[in-house]
Amino acid sequence: MFPLRDENPTLEFPYITVSLIGINTVMFLFTLLSGRYEFYLYDFGFIPADPSFFTLLSSMFMHAGVLHLVGNMWYLWLFGDNTEERIGHFKFLLYYLGCGVVAALAEAAVNPYSTIPLVGASGAIAGVLGAYVIIFPNAKVKTLVGIFPFWWIARIKSVYLLGFWFVYQLILSFFVLVTYQGVQGGVAYMAHVGGFAFGMLIMLLAKLIRIHHPRSA
Repeated sequence: MFPLRDENPTLEFPYITVSLIGINTVMFLFTLLSGRYEFYLYDFGFIPADPSFFTLLSSMFMHAGVLHLVGNMWYLWLFGDNTEERIGHFKFLLYYLGCGVVAALAEAAVNPYSTIPLVGASGAIAGVLGAYVIIFPNAKVKTLVGIFPFWWIARIKSVYLLGFWFVYQLILSFFVLVTYQGVQGGVAYMAHVGGFAFGMLIMLLAKLIRIHHPRSA
């Protein structure tokens, strides 16, 4: 399943979402055209065996290829604008960065001795998906469903679409953990799980706080 568009309009321009997409794109083009692409991945990627707070942040703006970048930015564009509008621009930025940090730490927790750099915004974006499914569970998402060449477009509630995405990531992370003891290059599934779960938790706590401490008019 691949999401094409959510039927959830916004009233405000998503400054932070657009800025994050721009920064990620510029960073990818810069590293790609610099002639030192692989060196930059190791310089700015988060390495669990040699962690630093700087690379926890910088790794979110590095990508391992065009498809990696485009896929991440597409999900951020689809689900970031509504989430940003609901929680506020500055809070959204802090939330995004916080989810990215937690996602990287989740991956490091299951693979602490890895020397492979962790790069990409997918952990932070997974946090955005976790927020979206809590805030807009009934929002319909036009989704491409099926296997080539048998494709069709379906309108699926975000709670089902993103819930399926999370369960799929959880299954794959468990498979990698059991089969490879966490040592596996490629997709950092546990980062996706950690980011999504943390994002959901933050939004659930925020809803509880609003319920128990309503603001007076």
